[in-house]
Amino acid sequence: ECLENSFMPELGPVKQGKVRDIYFTDDKVLMVATDRVSAFDHTIPNLIPYKGMLLNKISEFAFKSTEDIIPNALVQSPDPNVVVQKKLKNLGVECIVRGYVWGSMAGAYEKGTREFCGLSLPEGLKRYQKLETPLFTPTTKAEVGPDENMTLDEVA
Repeated sequence: ECLENSFMPELGPVKQGKVRDIYFTDDKVLMVATDRVSAFDHTIPNLIPYKGMLLNKISEFAFKSTEDIIPNALVQSPDPNVVVQKKLKNLGVECIVRGYVWGSMAGAYEKGTREFCGLSLPEGLKRYQKLETPLFTPTTKAEVGPDENMTLDEVA
């Protein structure tokens, strides 16, 4: 059985993202990872069973693996699909690390763009090619519409 939406009216209105339902309290954020699928800024109508649970497990792993390095927002995970976090200021940046010529970068490159997120790309790259070094290509985290590429200076 797939989880398409959450319903917790006692927590107030829900903000529905592409794959998460988000509830805000005074000092916490409760995020429900659903089985909805998003690719290239579009929500796809098919659901993938247990995708939300797996997404949460990856998030939990990352938070717990780095908590000795830097404080993070995780408070608890009371359900396989739910994480509760401290309410913090959202920076509006999506952090993308690319190991391959793929996605929007591949499309832009094929149209002749050789600068992506402020980084110079060499000639001769092919779609799906492994990059010599992974690239950090941040984007905005748009409320509506597609995310926009950012440079490191814009992130700072």
